Amino acid sequence: MKALVYRGPGQVSLEERPRPVPGAGEVLLEVEACGVCGTDLRIFRGEAPAATGVILGHEFGGRVRGMGPGVAGIRPGQRVAVNPNLSCGTCRPCREGRPHLCRSLAAYGVDRDGGFAPWAVVAAPQVYPVGEDLPVGAVALVEPLSCALHGLELAGVRPGDSVLLLGAGPMGLLLLLLARARGAAWIVVADPREERRRLARQRGADLAVDPEAEPPGEFDVALEASGSPAALGAALRAVAPGGTVLVFGVGPRGASWAVEPYELYRREIRLQGAFTNPFTTARAVKLLEQLGSPLADFLAHPLGAAELPEFLRDPPSRVLKAVVYWRTAG
Repeated sequence: MKALVYRGPGQVSLEERPRPVPGAGEVLLEVEACGVCGTDLRIFRGEAPAATGVILGHEFGGRVRGMGPGVAGIRPGQRVAVNPNLSCGTCRPCREGRPHLCRSLAAYGVDRDGGFAPWAVVAAPQVYPVGEDLPVGAVALVEPLSCALHGLELAGVRPGDSVLLLGAGPMGLLLLLLARARGAAWIVVADPREERRRLARQRGADLAVDPEAEPPGEFDVALEASGSPAALGAALRAVAPGGTVLVFGVGPRGASWAVEPYELYRREIRLQGAFTNPFTTARAVKLLEQLGSPLADFLAHPLGAAELPEFLRDPPSRVLKAVVYWRTAG
């Protein structure tokens, strides 16, 4: 099979790999679709770690075509989405019910071979059945939506809240949809690109502004979804006393932004991080089974397998969310 293999910062190639064989407790998937995440771009640029020689791609799903010994509750031909994150189950965070903070956390598409190939092997507990009517592109949205669900829950958005969202990329737009579904009364989106501000308005934002302009008013919750340290500073300035700032976007390692501790203390601001998707994958599947077609229509831009290396080198600004459809990719 042809697979997209990571060979170090700035180096990926489509290479011939043997079709994987499932071992004990594993399933073989015929991959239907795999999304291109911002993390894939950061890995390519050397801004995030990954194992050299690994097949990239962690936002994927497909059909079960084989099973190793010891697999139960899964049937051949079943459509599934993959939770790519693997925890050890024995460290302190795992034993305290926080497997996403596992000290030995690993992930398909980062540390183990992932979904940028037409076939993949994953541990059986990591697959979640999805409906036959779910659009193929929506299968690749299960993992990002599950992360957005976790973030919104940590942010504590309540009915009637005012929300500032910084960044209208794919994850920002998912956060926008979820914030509206949770009853936010006023949502302002800030993004430097007019086409993304337009999309935000179409998807329910009350106002979409350029981040160079200070957003009007004070907000109960500020969602930082761009990964920009400067945007974090804007979020801290914009949130009301007693409000919450959610750090959801993945900033560059080593970057920093000055925070005045007195302001956090005096205004009682809660600064909350959000990492991956603990226990939210099943709910993401249910949501997508209801909303899959509309989400896939505006988020899942089809990308050919042969286009992947160049896309990682220079992703076009017009593409919001690229998805490789492996069953038709050749």
